[in-house]
Amino acid sequence: MTIRHIRIFIAVYRAMNMTRAAEELHMAQPAVTRAIQEMENYYGVRLFERLGRHLAATECAKELYGYAVHIDDTFAVMERRLRGWDTAGVLRVGATIAIGNYELPRIARRFQVENPDVKLRARVAGASALIRAIMADEVDLALIEGGPLPGEMVAQPFGGDRLTLIAPVDSSIPENVSLRQVLEYPLLLREPGSAGRAAFDRLLQEHGLSVEPAWESVSTQALVRAVAAGLGVAVLPDALVRGDIDAGRVRECHIEGVRMERTYVIARHKHKYLTSCAKRFIEICTAKNFDAQ
Repeated sequence: MTIRHIRIFIAVYRAMNMTRAAEELHMAQPAVTRAIQEMENYYGVRLFERLGRHLAATECAKELYGYAVHIDDTFAVMERRLRGWDTAGVLRVGATIAIGNYELPRIARRFQVENPDVKLRARVAGASALIRAIMADEVDLALIEGGPLPGEMVAQPFGGDRLTLIAPVDSSIPENVSLRQVLEYPLLLREPGSAGRAAFDRLLQEHGLSVEPAWESVSTQALVRAVAAGLGVAVLPDALVRGDIDAGRVRECHIEGVRMERTYVIARHKHKYLTSCAKRFIEICTAKNFDAQ
C-alpha cells in the first residue's frame, strides 16, 4: 500500500464514481479500479459496494477515509518541508567563546539576511564540547580554533587570531619576556579543554615546559579582572582582552621567540551531508572581503 493508493481512495470516496475519480486524477479508469481492488485485497475487506454506475462506501471505507485524509495531509506537509529543506530548514552552528563573541554575530547576521527562512541555532561553548557535539550530531558546523581533531572530522580554515600575555598595570614583569620567565609568575588560565588553554599547553610542550596554574576559570572576564587586581598574569585570546588593554585596565606583554597566532577552522563530521545553506554559511565565513560586506 502506497500514498498513491491513499490518494486514489480519497478521490473515489469523494466522487463515488470510478470514472469521475479517474478524470480528477488524470488517470485511466482501469488503473483506478485496479488500485481500489489492490487495497481491498491487501486489507481483506470491501471498501465500496457497486450499485450500477454509482458506488456506496462501506462502514470500513468510512473509517478508512478519516485516516487516509490525515495521512495525505501529513505526507504533503512532509514533502513541502523536505523539498525546501536546503533553503528553509535548520542550521546548527557552534562556536568557541572568542569566535562566538566577535566573529559569529557578524557571520550570522549576513547569513540570516540572505537566508531568512533558515532557522539558525547557535551554541557557544568550549572547543572540546563542540567537538563532542559534532561527533554526536548535535551541531552541523563548529567554528573553533585550529588544533588536533578526531579522524572522523574535517576542517576548513577561515581566519585567525593570536594569544596575548596580559599583566597587572603596575606589575614588575618586563614588556618582553621569555616563555620560561612567564612561568615565574602566578599564571591564570582558561579551563582544560578550552581552545586557548589547549594552544598554550601545546606551546609549553613544544618547549619542554609545564605549568600548574594559580587560577583556572571558564570565564575570560574573571581572569582579566583577577589580572587587573594584581593576582597574576594570563595568556588569553587577543580579541577578548584588547578592550581591557586599550582601556588601561591591564598591560600587554610579549613572549619572545614563540608564535602565538592561531587559525580559525570550520569543523564538521566528514560524513555529514552539507545542505546548500550550510555551504553558503561556509562561503560567508571564508570570504576574504567579508569585513567589507
